[in-house]
Amino acid sequence: MIEQINLLEKVNSVGRLFQYLEVGRLNGNILNVLQAENRTLDFHIHEHSDELFYVIEGSFELELEDGLVSLKQGDLIIVPKGTRHRPVCKSLVKCLLIELDGTLNEGNTGGEYKRLEEMSAFFNNRAGIYDTVHPDHLGGGMESKRIIASFLPEHTKTLIDFGIGTGLELEAIFNRFPDIEVTGLDIADQMLGRLREKYPDKNIKLYCESYLTHDFGNGRYDAAISLMTLHHYDHKTKKGLYRRIHDCLKPNGAYVECDYMLHEDDYANAQETEDFNFSEYKRLKEELGITDDKEYHFDTPCTVENQKTMLLSAGFSDVKEMWHIGNTVILAAYK
Repeated sequence: MIEQINLLEKVNSVGRLFQYLEVGRLNGNILNVLQAENRTLDFHIHEHSDELFYVIEGSFELELEDGLVSLKQGDLIIVPKGTRHRPVCKSLVKCLLIELDGTLNEGNTGGEYKRLEEMSAFFNNRAGIYDTVHPDHLGGGMESKRIIASFLPEHTKTLIDFGIGTGLELEAIFNRFPDIEVTGLDIADQMLGRLREKYPDKNIKLYCESYLTHDFGNGRYDAAISLMTLHHYDHKTKKGLYRRIHDCLKPNGAYVECDYMLHEDDYANAQETEDFNFSEYKRLKEELGITDDKEYHFDTPCTVENQKTMLLSAGFSDVKEMWHIGNTVILAAYK
C-alpha cells in the first residue's frame, strides 16, 4: 500500500533529540528524520554514498573544507560521496536525511552513537589507511604536506616534528635536506611503525610519547614543525607547548605549523565558531563522564588570529601566514 507521509508530523513524533526515525526507503536509500540541537559532529566522509539534508524546520550549518553553509527551513543540500563534512546544530533543527542504507554508523552520527575516541586509539585504528585517506580530507591535499619543506630555514640541520605520524611531510624535507637529523614524537605506535618502514636509512629518532610531556631540551633544533595535530587542544595547553617549542629552538630557528584553523576569509564569525566548538567538547565530556586524564579526538580549531597571538605570547618575535587553502593554514613563527 502506498503511504502518504507528512514530514513535519513524523519528525515531531520523535521522542527525543538525535534519535533517527526511518520514514521510508527508495532504491536502496534510507530516509530518516531527526531533531538535533546544540551538537557538532566530528568531521567525516561517506565513501560510498551521497547524502541529502533537507531542513523541515529550524536551521543549521554544514561545515565543509572551504567553510560553512547556512541552511534554513525549506533548504536542501546534497553532499557528494567522499566529501569531508560535519553538521553544526546550534539551535533546534528538524531534518530529513537520505543516504544509502548502511551509511550511518557510530563513527559519523551523534545521539545514539555518542562517544569520544581516545587519541592514540583513533590514529592506531586508522594507521593502515592513513596515507591514502588523510590527504583527501585536507584543504590543499598532499601539497599541504610537501610545501612545508620550502618554509624551513636554509640552514636547517636538526628538526623536531610534533605528531609525526606516518611522516607524509618527510619526503619533500629529505629531498631538500638529505642529511637532516629528525626527531619525531607521536602517541600512536602503529603510525610510527609505518614511518620506520619508509625511511630505514635516514637519521630519524622516534619517540612514542606525547609531545605535551616529552622533554625537548633547550636550543637543540634549527626548526620545528607540526602538521594537523594541534587542533585538539585549548589555549592554555597550546600556550604552554608553544613556550617549550620556542625554547627548544636555536637562535634564528623557526617553527612551522600546518593545521586546521578558522580563517576570517572562510567564516562570518570565526571566533563564534571557535567558542562553540570548545563549549560543545566540554558538554560532550561532561555528558559522557569523561575526565581530562586522557587525550580524546575532537576537533577544536582556533582562529588564525588567536593562533598568532598565542605564538607571539610564547616569545616568538614574528609570526607570518604562509599558506591557506580551505581550512588548512600554515603559519611560520621565528625565534
